Amino acid sequence: MTVDAGAEQTLCVGASGIRLAPTITGGYGELTYVWSIEPGSPSMSPSQFSDPHHFAESPLFTPAAVGSYQLKLTVTDSGSPPCVASDIIVVRATSLTVDAGDDFTTQAFRASRGLGALPVVGGGSDPYFYEWEILGGPDRSASQLSDRYAEHPRFTPSQPGVYEIRVTVEDDNGCAVSDTIVVTAVASLLELPVNTLGRLFMDLQIDAPHTRAAIRLTQATPGVIYRGEIRDDGDAANYNGLLTPPAIARRLFFMSDDVQSDYVTVIVMHYDEAELSGTDERNLRVFWYSAPQNWWQPVGTASLELGSYPTTPKVADVGRHGVDTANRCAWAVVDRLGEFAIGVSNGRPAPSSTGGDAPGSQQQPADGDNTLPPPSGFCGAAAPAAMLPLLPLLLLRGTRRLATRRRHPARK
Repeated sequence: MTVDAGAEQTLCVGASGIRLAPTITGGYGELTYVWSIEPGSPSMSPSQFSDPHHFAESPLFTPAAVGSYQLKLTVTDSGSPPCVASDIIVVRATSLTVDAGDDFTTQAFRASRGLGALPVVGGGSDPYFYEWEILGGPDRSASQLSDRYAEHPRFTPSQPGVYEIRVTVEDDNGCAVSDTIVVTAVASLLELPVNTLGRLFMDLQIDAPHTRAAIRLTQATPGVIYRGEIRDDGDAANYNGLLTPPAIARRLFFMSDDVQSDYVTVIVMHYDEAELSGTDERNLRVFWYSAPQNWWQPVGTASLELGSYPTTPKVADVGRHGVDTANRCAWAVVDRLGEFAIGVSNGRPAPSSTGGDAPGSQQQPADGDNTLPPPSGFCGAAAPAAMLPLLPLLLLRGTRRLATRRRHPARK
């Protein structure tokens, strides 16, 4: 009687295991089988044999640890005396790890950084075979991936939203492992029409949550198209040193080709505490860039409010402004287009090319009056006792312009 336990095999730890398939030639009568694990193997436990057990001819072997196993099969026939034969098979258990990378935020309609950690695969045996697929999100089409079979494809989301993406890697031994990543696609630019109720809502974001901005428009002409864009121009936003850093380089653009359309808009811009450099966030204001004066000026004319913005503003609300410290945003109700920014109230009128005050500056306190007006609309909210003297705007005008867009003149 001869026993052949089978050819050497390789499998992945954590996989479903391998079915042992020995070949026995000869022998008399009924045969009995005993599988055992030789000393020096990573694990000696007989529980690694299953379906049904290690006394079966062809059990399932599932290794518990990485390494090389020597599995011995001993076969005994029913002869008198019985004939005993054995053979050893080597099973190599490997480990394969896959890391799709950390969750991140990217811009919709633009190619992201390459997906996957560096490296994606650990262990196993090369060559490796990759396959990426979109499991969930606004659009699950594979065309959003630059190459779904590459190690690090780029992802270009076709719509804003949250996407779940999975990568499956198979090594040369047939060991396959998967991992998933969540990618949040946000809009930094949108162009939308006013709906039939005269409303328009835009939520814009560059990447991290504090780069968000929102445009909430009501009482507008249905069908008119508005464009919103938030940018981070870095050093270019410092406008040739006109205003001294520190500066947040984000600017919000609110534009339309139909400058005669009527509307009321809430401009909302978020910030992060680390961007304030110690400035009291209650001194933040929404600023608007005045091209004739070449200057940023606050758009709020009413008393500062500490709390959330009005959700359905009316014409009478134009000039209201506030800071929502709970949600880290500054807001203002306006009826104008143009560039907006978050700045620090400096208590000083903006200069004018004609020698007088810039439009809107009459609502700012004079140099000798450094107190803020009391907040309105919130019970028990205490206004800050004093303003910081002549602090710089936190958000500065960049040099780039959208030459193709006409700007809406400030409404008096």
